[in-house]
Amino acid sequence: MDSLNIAIASFPAQPSLSVDDGAFQLIVTVSNPAPYAVVVGFRVADPALAVSVSPGDLRLTADHEVGDPRLAHFGPRQRKQYVFDLRAGDPTSRIAFASGHYQVRGLFDGIFTAPLALVVGQ
Repeated sequence: MDSLNIAIASFPAQPSLSVDDGAFQLIVTVSNPAPYAVVVGFRVADPALAVSVSPGDLRLTADHEVGDPRLAHFGPRQRKQYVFDLRAGDPTSRIAFASGHYQVRGLFDGIFTAPLALVVGQ
């Protein structure tokens, strides 16, 4: 991938079951630091954008397809953020995020971010 940077963050940094009804976000940021445009020629099949969670080796995928222009085109120095809205302790979610320790990584075009240690409090 031509010079794109990929990062992941949590908001709030330490979500809790007892704050905001457990609501939190995992944010994958993809940025083009170059002074020229970049078009991603996706190398892998779906998902083009996802968040990987362990333990459990689970994956949350975004509702975008490979080749979607919203994912593929980056203007000079453009930064895009993809937000995964989640709720700790939500039994209807594929990942309930009970209180505990997790490692989360963002994924864009088959490239993972460094792991982010996520602690979900009571």
